[in-house]
Formats: sequence, C-alpha cells, structure tokens
Amino acid sequence: MKKGILFLILFFLVVCKGTGQILQGYVKTLEEKPVSQAHVILLNSDLKVIAHAVSDDDGFFLIQAVEKGMYKLNISCVGFEILQQNILIEGNRGDLGVFRIKEGITLDEVTVIKHKKSLTTKVDRIIYDVEQDSMAKNSVAMQILEKLPFVNIDLKTK
Repeated sequence: MKKGILFLILFFLVVCKGTGQILQGYVKTLEEKPVSQAHVILLNSDLKVIAHAVSDDDGFFLIQAVEKGMYKLNISCVGFEILQQNILIEGNRGDLGVFRIKEGITLDEVTVIKHKKSLTTKVDRIIYDVEQDSMAKNSVAMQILEKLPFVNIDLKTK
C-alpha cells in the first residue's frame, strides 16, 4: 500500500512538472561575441514576470517550465541596449536561437565623491575632525572649541 501511494505521488509530481516547456537560446553582440550576465526576462500579456534567466560566459541561457502562449522577451545587460521581442511558444519549440543586442552608450568617466563627517560619535567619545571643517582653517583653537558639543568654555578667562 505504501509503495502504491509513493508511486502515485511521484507520478503526480512528474506530470505537474512536465506541463511546461524548457526554452534555451544565446545572447550575442552584433559582432557575434557572447554576452555574459545578460538578464533574460519572459513576461506574459499582463506584463508580469513568468520566468527569468541570466546568460553564462558563452551567452547561453535556459528558462525552465514555460506554458504555450504569446510572451514578451526582454534582454538587458549593462553597456547594451535593451532588446524587446514578442515570441510565440507552441509545440515543442524549445530553442529560441540567437538574440543579438547592440552596444549602448558607454561611460567615459566616473567621479566618486565621499564626504566625511566632521563629528563622529563613538561609545566612549566624540571625535571632531578639524580637517573636514572648512571654517577651522581660518580659526584659532578657541573658536574651534566653542563649536564643539559638551565643551564648556569659561568666557571670562577663556
């Protein structure tokens, strides 16, 4: 009896898993070079994500268990233009072929700017970085100390 129930469960899982179709294809440049790390997204008619994949070093991608029907395929990768194409999945057509994407705008230069805080709070102390304070360059030590929190200066004797 236990073997019969186990067989029914396995059969049910195989039948349910086998309802979709496996899609595969390649993403390449116009010069036939493979595009690695391209995001391949399959959308239904309501533009909801049905399946997705990322291409490998050879540009190959694999999308698992897709039902028959009309879909929109989006392929995107950093440095390339987005490719959008309508595809019809029918019969046993699992090979989508080669998709060629065009190189987009590349960045010539990137500037990264980090601003460091002049006051940093630690568990046991407060650190004031004089180099980050633009007013401190033209100030004397007493003027700098007056701006610090928790520092009291006797104005009579300084």
